[in-house]
Amino acid sequence: MLCLGQLESTILQTFTRGTSLRRWLGRPETHSALRECKELFEKIFKGKSEQEFIHPHQESNKRETRFPFNLQLATQHSHGTLHGWHHGAYKVTYSRASTHLGNSLILFYPRGNRDVDYVPASIKYIFSVGSKVQFAAHRHLEAAGDFVDPFSIYPHFPAKLYSTILKENLEIIEVDWVFSHFARYNFTSDLVVVLPLSRE
Repeated sequence: MLCLGQLESTILQTFTRGTSLRRWLGRPETHSALRECKELFEKIFKGKSEQEFIHPHQESNKRETRFPFNLQLATQHSHGTLHGWHHGAYKVTYSRASTHLGNSLILFYPRGNRDVDYVPASIKYIFSVGSKVQFAAHRHLEAAGDFVDPFSIYPHFPAKLYSTILKENLEIIEVDWVFSHFARYNFTSDLVVVLPLSRE
């Protein structure tokens, strides 16, 4: 029998309760007073629009600079523009890890191939050469060792274990290759739980 710890139970409980609440509030028969509460809740937590959002890296984003050596190797370009953040589709904010760690954690399809599983990575640089914005990221390594992923028995809870170690080489990622952000939780000293935060 599989015994889950407090962390795993909390993750599972939060995910299922959040899903149930969204589904319940979205029902057509939900009372009008509750629908108004839902609209108010969404307005409060929607945040500022992109035009109102002032980011500390906004001004520095416009200057071209010499790329760090590892980024030069990955891109084959010596100069370009470095960004602290980037707004993607649906106003999703992506950041480099040094700006905001949570917004740097992404799941992406390798080489944009959606026929394979997405993989987790952490954005090291957000850069552009010309007008095209791209990410340079370190991919999480697969979990090593002879064990069974405890989350594999839950088909509707898409968590998965990965190694805490990031791949040394930078990987260049197109913005539209990204599936979603993910939450990362320490599982052991060698493993982390990766939980997709998809809006789909």
